Amino acid sequence: MKKTKWMLLCVLLFCTSLTNLYARNSVGKTPEERGALTLQGYNKSLTLNSQQQETILVLATKFAQKCDSINKLDSLTLIERMNLKKKENGFMKSSIENLLTENQKKQLKSIQDELKVILDTKKKTNVNN
Repeated sequence: MKKTKWMLLCVLLFCTSLTNLYARNSVGKTPEERGALTLQGYNKSLTLNSQQQETILVLATKFAQKCDSINKLDSLTLIERMNLKKKENGFMKSSIENLLTENQKKQLKSIQDELKVILDTKKKTNVNN
């Protein structure tokens, strides 16, 4: 019995340390890396031409840089910083949507609707548990 508890504790500590390493790794990315990840997500869902890819990369990188700057504003509360980032995110998304063709916009809307259904289902499942 003691051996089993000891093993469970070791496994739990190992998983916790892996989670911390993963979190540090994603937080430590540069704005350029985060911009490239954003571009990768859009490019996976939509077939983007080279001009769209370049522009989205610039927009996403600028957004990541602005978020970093907002995070450094210690004079603002967490809620104020979150609201500023939401506003910047909305600007970036609308700028990206303006680059897309009508067909790409329909694809994006369809993907967003699917994700919304998944998130709503997840929320309902969590509330019931």
